[in-house]
Amino acid sequence: MFPWRPYAAAVSVGVTALAAFNTWITAVPLFTARLAGSPFEHTFEALVSAVFNWTNLGAQVLVLVSTTASTPSFPRFLNSPMRRLKAGLALHFGVFNATLLLVHADYLSPEIFFAVILWCVAMSAIAAALMMSVYAVLSGAPPILSQAVSSGNGIAGFVVSLGALIVVLGSEKTFHVFDKQSDSIMIAFSSAISVITYMSLPWLPTDHTEDENFDYVPVDQIDENDIIDEEIDSLIPVQLIFGRIAKHASAIFINFAITLFVFPALTVSVKPISTNIKSTDVFTGTMFVAFNLGDCLGKLLPGFPGCQTDNANFLLYFAIARAMFVPILMVCNVPKPSLLPVLIGDYGFIWVVFLMGISNGWVGSDVLMVGPSAAGADTDEDRPRTEMQQQQARRVAADALVVSLTLGLAAGGAASVLMV
Repeated sequence: MFPWRPYAAAVSVGVTALAAFNTWITAVPLFTARLAGSPFEHTFEALVSAVFNWTNLGAQVLVLVSTTASTPSFPRFLNSPMRRLKAGLALHFGVFNATLLLVHADYLSPEIFFAVILWCVAMSAIAAALMMSVYAVLSGAPPILSQAVSSGNGIAGFVVSLGALIVVLGSEKTFHVFDKQSDSIMIAFSSAISVITYMSLPWLPTDHTEDENFDYVPVDQIDENDIIDEEIDSLIPVQLIFGRIAKHASAIFINFAITLFVFPALTVSVKPISTNIKSTDVFTGTMFVAFNLGDCLGKLLPGFPGCQTDNANFLLYFAIARAMFVPILMVCNVPKPSLLPVLIGDYGFIWVVFLMGISNGWVGSDVLMVGPSAAGADTDEDRPRTEMQQQQARRVAADALVVSLTLGLAAGGAASVLMV
C-alpha cells in the first residue's frame, strides 16, 4: 500500500524548504520600491541572492560538522535531524511573519528597512538549511519519501514561475512586476505553509535512534587496541561514509553546478527570433516555466519503476554529460556574446531548457534517494555493522549530499558571471 500520508508530509516539507528563496526573489520588486532613491536600490536583488545562498551553505556546513564532530562542541539539537527540522519550520514561520509586518511599516527609513530585510533573508536561509535535515530524517525510510521531498522542491519552483507568467499575460506588466498586494499574499502563504507542514510531521516515519547521542569518530583517531566490544557501536568511521558516497556527491555537485552555470544567467539573455512573439517578457517567462516544469517532472521520475538507478558511476557520468547543454544553448539566439551562429530557434530553445530541467531534477532526486542507502549498507562480513550504526551512517550521508548540492549551486552561480 502506497504511504500517501507520509508522502504528502514529505512533499509539504519540500515545498516549504524552497518557499523561502522563491518568496524573496518574487517579492524583490516590492522591496526595491521601498529602497527607491537609496544607495541599495540597484544592488538589493544581487545581495538577497548572495546573502541567502552563502548563509544557507554556511548553516548546512555547520550542521554537517556538528554531526560528525568527535567532541560535543555544538548545540545538542543539531545532532537530531527531527529537532533541526522542527526548529527550521518554527524559524521560517517567525521570519515571514516579521517580514509581513515590515512590508507595511512605511515609517522605517530605507537604511533600517534594508538592514532588517537582509537579516530576515539570512534567518530564512538558516531555516531552509535546517529544514533540509528532512533527508536525514527519512534516510532510513523507504526512498520514495526522499523523492517526495525533492518533488516538493520542484512543485514550489514550478508554481512560482507559472504564477509569474500568468501575471505577465494577464496584466501586460513586466516579468518582474511590483504588486504590493500579491507579494504580501505570497509572504503570508510562505508563513502559512510552514504551519501546515509542522502539523503534518507526525506522519513522517521515525526510528529508534532519533534521540541517541552518537559520537562520530574519524578513522585516523581510532586506536583498535583501546576498543572494547561494547564501544564499537559508538564509533562511526566518517571517512568510510564519505568514501562510499563520493561519486554520488560528485554527481549532484556537478549536476547543479552545470545548471546554475547557464540557468538563468545565459538563458534569460536568449531573445525570440520569431516576429510573432512580441513580448520578450512572455518569452522569458515561458522559459522559466519550461525549466521548472521539466525539473519537477524529473524529480518525480525516480519514484516510478525503471526510472531509478543506484549505479553511482552512471549517475556521475550522466551528470558530466549534461555539460553538452552549454554549447547547445550557445547556438540559440544569444545577442551578447554572439560567438556562435544561431542554429536553434525559439521552440527548439524552449525544448532544450525543458530537457535540461528534466535531467537536472532526475539526477538530484535520484542521488538523494539512493545515496544515503549506499552509505548505510552493511558490506563488512568480518565486522557486521549494527542497525544503529547503519542508520547514523545514512544520516551523515544525507547531510553531506545536501551540502554537495548547495556547493554545486554556489559554484555554478559564481561561474555564471562568465555568461553575463
